[in-house]
Amino acid sequence: MPPEIDMSYIATLKTGYSVKMVRFKVRKQFLFHLMGGKEQALQAAIAYRDSMYAMYDVGPRSKDRPNVRFKHRRANGTLSGVSLGIELPYAYFVTRVFKDGKWQKYRYSIGIYGYEKAYRLAVEHRVKSAELTIDPDLVELYIPSADEYAKLSQEFDDIPLPISNPS
Repeated sequence: MPPEIDMSYIATLKTGYSVKMVRFKVRKQFLFHLMGGKEQALQAAIAYRDSMYAMYDVGPRSKDRPNVRFKHRRANGTLSGVSLGIELPYAYFVTRVFKDGKWQKYRYSIGIYGYEKAYRLAVEHRVKSAELTIDPDLVELYIPSADEYAKLSQEFDDIPLPISNPS
């Protein structure tokens, strides 16, 4: 059985490894396709991290502190380019469109239209402006996460319940 590798300050990404020491403004990625594979990327990340240890005179994280993780929100049937913005007491669906050489933001208020209609309007606008070849009616309604639901339900009544992930 191989010895356990110390992954302090090294995060695993979908496409590589990232060394991140926020306090020293150190951030560097080692991508699998550029380094020749997973093993080479990991070895390069470890070597870089160890050189930063020496440069800044720090050691590995203590075992009681968790390692750095990046959380990627998985697509929940939502359309790329449509996102939920929550700035209580306001909440809205946002779609961004590249028009006349700059990005423009369009907001559809949940307070004005209601949750489902605001989402449908944002999806329709995104499909039309990006000239996508999909039917907006086939895009599933975005279901908020538990945290988003907790915030939204303080101000609005028509928010769909989050789906619990069976683990």
